[in-house]
Amino acid sequence: MSNSEKEVQLESLSVNPFKCWSDWHDSDGKAVVTFETMTHNLWNSWESQCISIKGDPELVETSDGNYRLEGETEQELRPEKFDADRFRKPGVYRDSVHRDDERVDEAYTVIVSKNFLAPELCRKYIEKLNEEFERNFSLNIKDEQRPPVSELKVLKHSIEREYDEKIVEKFEGLIQDLEAENSDK
Repeated sequence: MSNSEKEVQLESLSVNPFKCWSDWHDSDGKAVVTFETMTHNLWNSWESQCISIKGDPELVETSDGNYRLEGETEQELRPEKFDADRFRKPGVYRDSVHRDDERVDEAYTVIVSKNFLAPELCRKYIEKLNEEFERNFSLNIKDEQRPPVSELKVLKHSIEREYDEKIVEKFEGLIQDLEAENSDK
C-alpha cells in the first residue's frame, strides 16, 4: 500500500477522545488506531505485569445485564515482576495486519510522548504512522469532540446522574453556546 492510495478517514465514537486513550476506526471497521498517553501506557504495562488476582472468582450477570466478579479474591502486587523491556516506548506500532481476498484488518497503537492527548498532537502522530507504514489515514475530529466542549459533555453526564435538572439545563446551555462559538470559527 502506498500513501498515494485513497485517504482513509478514522472516526472515534468517544465523546472525549482526547482523555487518556481512544480508538479511531475507519467506516468499514477494517482499521483501528489506538492512541494512548504515556501515563495510560505505563499503568497498563504495570497492571498487566505486576498485579494479579488470587482466588476463585466467578463472573456473574447482574439484573441490569452487566457482569461483576463474585467470590473470595485477593489482589497480589509484585513490583519485582515489572520488566521495562516489555514497556512500549513512545512511537507508532503495527499490532496486526490480516489480509485475505476480501478484506484487510489492521490494528495500530500510537503512544504519544506526553501525558495528554490533543487533536494537533494526534494528527502529528498519524502523519508519523502514515509515513512509517505507508498508509493514508486522517482523523475526522468532530467539533463537539474538541475541548472544552467534550469535557463539558462528560461533566454534564456525571452531573445528570447526581444533581437536579436546573444545573443540567445550565450546562446544556453552556455547551450549546460553546458549540455555536466553535462553529463560527
